Amino acid sequence: MSSANQDARPEDGGEDGGASLQAQNEALRAQVAELQARNEALQKENVELRRNREPPAGARPRGARARPREPRREVAHEGETQGDKSETWQAVERGERLTTSRVYELYPSISRTRLEALPCVVAQKPTIGCNVNTYQRSEVEALAAQTAAELADPTWQAVERGERLTKNKAYELYPSVSEKRLRALPSVVARQPKIGSCRAQNVNTYLRTDVEALAAKIAGDIGPPAPKRPRVEKAPQSRVEKAPERVDACPVCLEDLGDGATALVCGHRIHASCLEEYSKNA
Repeated sequence: MSSANQDARPEDGGEDGGASLQAQNEALRAQVAELQARNEALQKENVELRRNREPPAGARPRGARARPREPRREVAHEGETQGDKSETWQAVERGERLTTSRVYELYPSISRTRLEALPCVVAQKPTIGCNVNTYQRSEVEALAAQTAAELADPTWQAVERGERLTKNKAYELYPSVSEKRLRALPSVVARQPKIGSCRAQNVNTYLRTDVEALAAKIAGDIGPPAPKRPRVEKAPQSRVEKAPERVDACPVCLEDLGDGATALVCGHRIHASCLEEYSKNA
C-alpha cells in the first residue's frame, strides 16, 4: 500500500466522524427543546390547577360569612357527668362556704390581701362552668371580727360620740373659725371608715371644747358691730346771680340813653355824641 492511500483514509474517516457528531448535537438540541416545551406545558397546567383547586374541608371561602359559634358546653370535673354538682359547690349553696364575691358583699371591711391569706378550695360554678375560689364561712366570719376590732379606732369613736370634731364638722358648726386658726389647735389623726361612696381615709380631729373656746374668742375679738355714723348732709351752696344787663344804658358811657339815642344796624342804641367820639378815636 502506498503512502498516498494511507493519507487518504484518515481524511475520509475524519469527515464522517464530524458529520456524526454534528448530527448528535442537533438531536440533543431537539430533545432539550422538547423537554423545555413539556416543562412549560406542565407549569401552565399547574397554574390552572391552582386556580381551579377547591378550598380544603373546613376552610371558609373568600367573601363567605363566618358560621355562628356553637353554644359553650359545660365541662364536668373528673368522675362527674355534665349537670352534676361537686360537693364543694353544694356546700356553697348550703351556705357553708362563700365565694369571693359573696365575701366582699357580706363583709366589705375584709381586704383582698387578708382574704387571700385564708385557705380556699376551688369549685366549679355550674351555670357558667368556670372555677371560683370558695372559703369556709366560719373562717371568714372570724376574719371579719378580727378586722372590725383592728379598725375600731378609739379616736373615731370619740368623733361619733361628739367629743371630737372633724375639720368639716367644725366649719359647719362654727363658720367664723378660719382654717388657719383651726390648724393651730392640737389635733389627732383618726381613721374614718367607709361611709357611703366615701372611702376610708385618715382625717384630723379636734377636741370639741377647744373648738368652742376658739369660736368664743373669735366672737369676743370681733365684738358687736360698731354703730353707724350719722350721715352728714352738705349745706346748700349759695348761688350768686348776675345782675341783668341794663338795656337802656349807652354801651360807651354807660349812662341812660334818654330820647337822644341813635339806633345802629346791629340793633344796639348809643348816644350820638358817644358814637361821634368813638368814630374819631377808631
